[in-house]
Amino acid sequence: MKGTSFQESHPPSYEDALQASSSSPSSSATPPYILSSQRSANRTAITKALLNEKIIPHLQQSILYGLSKSTLLFVPSDIAVLQPTSTGGVESELLPRFPGETIVDFPSSENPSLARLRGAENSFAFWRQQTALAELELQLQDWFRAGGYTVLGEEIPDVEATPINQAKKMKKSEIDSYPGSSWSYEEELPLRNGEVRTNVEIREVCLRIENEMGLYETRAGKVVMVRVQLGD
Repeated sequence: MKGTSFQESHPPSYEDALQASSSSPSSSATPPYILSSQRSANRTAITKALLNEKIIPHLQQSILYGLSKSTLLFVPSDIAVLQPTSTGGVESELLPRFPGETIVDFPSSENPSLARLRGAENSFAFWRQQTALAELELQLQDWFRAGGYTVLGEEIPDVEATPINQAKKMKKSEIDSYPGSSWSYEEELPLRNGEVRTNVEIREVCLRIENEMGLYETRAGKVVMVRVQLGD
């Protein structure tokens, strides 16, 4: 039987293996344009989920109750100071709200409602991105337009706008004048029936809660604020 030579049985050199690996389509790095497309698709999916699962049901209920203003405050999943947990048992359990929880320093006319977001995809790192906030507002405005409403105020938010450019687009009526966490708004022009004004941004909210000792304390943290005003 003819034996196998050393040359035939010796494994390929490091250089040969590296060249073969780099030339293989299955092992090549994902092109940047594909990563960018995936990022945009994931961002759209996350913002659309918040709109469909939480924002639209709340707005539909508010409209049925005849409310003209709605302010929704969403706590990102990793803002621990505003995420209530139960220390009982082996593992801590996420709770829907703190004992005695009250939103403070906020105009009652805004009808504020606070909800907690869950999952790594709803982190503050994601929601602090201006592109995510702008896309959520664009989706919200499209929903109102599909229902026959006229969206007033700013032009359609630019999803790719930079934070500096987006800040320049803020309406004067949306700029708050508060030290710390005190909330106030300048007087806005009234809207007519069928008109709507929207605003989505990161704000700080203060909660008064009852701690484990039965005493009240105040906690502050960043939230995603979705504000809607409908014409009467």
